[in-house]
Amino acid sequence: MTFSNSISKASRAFAARSSAMVRNKPIITPPQALYQQKRSFVASGVAAPRPAKVPGPETATSNPPAPGGGTSMVERLGSFLVGAGLAGLLSQYYLYQELLTSNARMIERQHDLEKRIKMLEGTK
Repeated sequence: MTFSNSISKASRAFAARSSAMVRNKPIITPPQALYQQKRSFVASGVAAPRPAKVPGPETATSNPPAPGGGTSMVERLGSFLVGAGLAGLLSQYYLYQELLTSNARMIERQHDLEKRIKMLEGTK
């Protein structure tokens, strides 16, 4: 087969698809073509290879959940309140520490300013 023959076959296939589209005939997509090939392969008497079984969730060895299980609204609300309370305590601690350090800085700056003012007044 030469390059020109493959081009002519490709152009004939494209023309056939285009004409099928014009005549509103369905064009066979690759998955459909594979399905049809599989059907013809099985219909000819040769057994098709079976796909390997993938274990699904129904074959899992875990225990099934008890009927009526789950958490009640009171348990969920209690868990939320515990989490919100802990978050509030932690944020209060960090805010308190930040407030202490910022106040210490302001007091230090105030003392520095007072020293500078006393030095300026004492030299005049």
